[in-house]
Amino acid sequence: SRRRHTRLVSDWSSDVCSSDLRRYNMTVEGLLLKGNEITGPAAYGVYIGENIKSLSFYCFDNIIRSGVLMSFQNSPDTIVDNAGIEGNLLSSRTSSETSVLLEAIESSLSIGQLEIKNNLMEQNGNLFVFSTESKVTLDNTNFNNNRLREGSTAIDTRDNSTLDLTKFTVQSNIIENDSTLIRVSITSQINSKETNFLDNILNNGILISIRMQSMALFTNSHFVNNSDSASSIKQSKGSLIQLAGEIVSFLNSRFENNTNLIFVSNTELILQNITVINLKPVKNIRRLIKAHYTSLDISNFYVNSELTKSGSDSWFQVFNSKLNVTNLTMENIKANSGYIFDLVRTQLTIKDTNIQRCNFEIFGGMIQAIEGRNIQVQDSIFLNINYLITATSYNSLTFRNLTIYQTYFSRESIQIQDASFIDISAVSISSTQHEGMNSIISLTEPQDSAVININRLNISNVSTMNGALYIKSKFVNLSLTISDSLFENDTSISYAGAVTIIVMQNIYQPNSLPNKYVISNSVFKYNQALEYRSIGGRGGALYLWSQPESKILAAYQIINCTFQENMAA
Repeated sequence: SRRRHTRLVSDWSSDVCSSDLRRYNMTVEGLLLKGNEITGPAAYGVYIGENIKSLSFYCFDNIIRSGVLMSFQNSPDTIVDNAGIEGNLLSSRTSSETSVLLEAIESSLSIGQLEIKNNLMEQNGNLFVFSTESKVTLDNTNFNNNRLREGSTAIDTRDNSTLDLTKFTVQSNIIENDSTLIRVSITSQINSKETNFLDNILNNGILISIRMQSMALFTNSHFVNNSDSASSIKQSKGSLIQLAGEIVSFLNSRFENNTNLIFVSNTELILQNITVINLKPVKNIRRLIKAHYTSLDISNFYVNSELTKSGSDSWFQVFNSKLNVTNLTMENIKANSGYIFDLVRTQLTIKDTNIQRCNFEIFGGMIQAIEGRNIQVQDSIFLNINYLITATSYNSLTFRNLTIYQTYFSRESIQIQDASFIDISAVSISSTQHEGMNSIISLTEPQDSAVININRLNISNVSTMNGALYIKSKFVNLSLTISDSLFENDTSISYAGAVTIIVMQNIYQPNSLPNKYVISNSVFKYNQALEYRSIGGRGGALYLWSQPESKILAAYQIINCTFQENMAA
């Protein structure tokens, strides 16, 4: 009932009613709540009002079936120092009821030196609920060896409230069955500094959930050895951190030996100065971030996963979003298949990025992109990779100042289909010899009136089926320019060693302009077209061909080019 008596250990009283705590502007030392049972949705153990300025409490072995053990209401600037919560059971009798150990309503509460351990929360059990414009600070808190089950929550911050965490350590807890460790919702905010999430086990549970127009800032945080033990990726919530808020930032933080990290939707997410070491898969599937309808800004981001190999990767799986990446470094990625960036209807910008030793043994590569507005990749290095990009149905694609060294082959380094604008400038691609590749750059079926600008492209030491640069078009009014480029020691076993341009059959369109192909100020040397199926090679340097049935006019200009020792079989 509301007038449940509790035992106090202090100088001023030994046995008081909970309602007495509202009468005085006082300091309470050593409030001991032990062995109590709270039952009933309107039941309170201790009600703490506006006159309590300083308090220490200890909650041991209490059972809360429904109701609240401690309630702070309209408490301004209350300081709690040296508190302990241990061995409590929070388990509601029905799914419509909740059990709460400590709630704050319209209160300002500062809690320091708090130890929370060996508690069990289940069936809508909530350790803390901070609501209705409350402001709560947890400083130097240890949350260890607790268990959350069946939709329970450790810290629930909501209704325009603010939670500040400093030196908050969460270690060796079990979170399962739709439970959440920290949940922030309904226009609330969390600010977290120097927090550590260590050795926690999730089974269809969530470490952090930010929802419903709420904001979060995590600075100098560490997430180490947190894993999802769900029996399947479908059973798993999919990520340790789930975001559907307004603005969420992780700054100067480290993630090491965790399973799939972040699921985000309808949120502006900022990741800055982040280190990710050894991301572990859930049931052979590995994913760093999955995003929907999100603005995602990544900068100064380092990933190394040398110790773990997965069956399938989608490191950044992004749908209907905007993704900006600056100064990303990734190395030692091993998987049977997958992509670093798996994009659908997403705008992508990559700058100052260094990706090395990423090997997808069966198929996969850096970027897979479907149906979007534009992609920009510039000022970056890609070494020992499968390929850079395969993109379909994008309006604009720009590649500038790139170095690509391709050793693991599954397809073209740059493969683009159905685009309206392509700009390739100052791109250098080289590789180990590997027969069987169709081409290094494949630009097929560009849209009507498409523009393709290629400047300062350098492709050397590659072996392909169709030529280092392969362009196939069946649409009209195409403008292609290749200038100031170098093709050296490239070999093809079907078409030209260096550049192959094919015009396919299409329905005749009256008054259409001819496709224009201009190759200028470029160098072709030591390229070869080898004999293929008893048919002679089709040009050591260039192969230009229109299908006989095609009615598309093609105009070629070759200006100020150098051809040296190119050979056809």
